[in-house]
Amino acid sequence: MHIENWDDYRFILAVVEHGSLNAAARALGVNHATVLRRVTGFQDRHGVRVFDRDSHGYRLRADQAGLIDALATLRTAFEATERAVMGQGAGIRGPVKITSTDSLCSTVLPPVVAELRQHHPDLSLELLASNSRLNFGQLDAEVTIRPAEKLSDELVGVEVAKLAFTVYGHEDYLLNHPKNTPHQWLVGSGPLLRSPAGVWQLANIDPENVNFAADSFISLRELCLSGLGLAILPCCIVPQTSRLKRVGGFFDTMDVGLWVANHRDMDAVPRIVACRSFLSEALAGYKDIFAGEITFR
Repeated sequence: MHIENWDDYRFILAVVEHGSLNAAARALGVNHATVLRRVTGFQDRHGVRVFDRDSHGYRLRADQAGLIDALATLRTAFEATERAVMGQGAGIRGPVKITSTDSLCSTVLPPVVAELRQHHPDLSLELLASNSRLNFGQLDAEVTIRPAEKLSDELVGVEVAKLAFTVYGHEDYLLNHPKNTPHQWLVGSGPLLRSPAGVWQLANIDPENVNFAADSFISLRELCLSGLGLAILPCCIVPQTSRLKRVGGFFDTMDVGLWVANHRDMDAVPRIVACRSFLSEALAGYKDIFAGEITFR
């Protein structure tokens, strides 16, 4: 079987991994019709039937598992080649995608990235705010600034600070909350469940006392500002001028390491090394803010 190029099979793999045409289209950033056309074209050109369709979506045929394994291996080789090609050439210039959480992208990172751009004017920077884990193997981003207990095997980097969390409540909510009654809580959902706050809430908060849930600490902060209950928030996203007050008595300390990292295969690329080095040094200067000892803004 002759496989023309990456586009010829990335659609097949996307449907296998995401289970439906719509989900594959969202992952690839195209529409449903494009995925259907590419999958149908692949099958027609090669005279194979890769999927059976049922009520749950597109199911891989058992006799095509070997094909998918081969395509996945080919994708890994393609990605490694692409990273190597992107790493060619001397000098600190060219595009760099930097990803972090929406909490950091809306507070500390904009001035830091602005300084990075001034320091290395030949870089073309893109800041991606996402609380989900991105695929560095597929070059969704080159540099990441993430809270984590440790880095995954594909990444190399340095821990620059500890990101602290505290329980907050609006001063009016705290003033009017009846004593000896359970608090209402605003809790994390989705990717936030992997955070220290998410782990604690699952173990300690009665679902009956949950008022709202959100997959963003920025959203939880705004809900908390509306007086709807208590929320566990990164200290760095609550400014001193806010009417949110820290609430003690729930836990002594809660923090997680904050890392600046990049993919192992790009660890010798000049622009990536320069970005990681600058960001690591700059963000280490914010360690008191990340630790909640002083406030941002």
